[in-house]
Amino acid sequence: MPVRTVYHLDIDSDQIEGAAIALLPGDPGRVPALAVTAPFERARELANKREYRTWIAYLGNTQSS
Repeated sequence: MPVRTVYHLDIDSDQIEGAAIALLPGDPGRVPALAVTAPFERARELANKREYRTWIAYLGNTQSS
């Protein structure tokens, strides 16, 4: 499958690793705190562009971004 880029998020489809769930907190400042809170595991930041912060984390065998 070709790599797809999302310009306004500064990420591409390879980076999100097929994530199935997206959480959208209202304040970008809350994203890191949410991503590292149980039950999420192995959280890491993928991109930070303007008001958009993208992190990926795992919940059991499910990825969320």
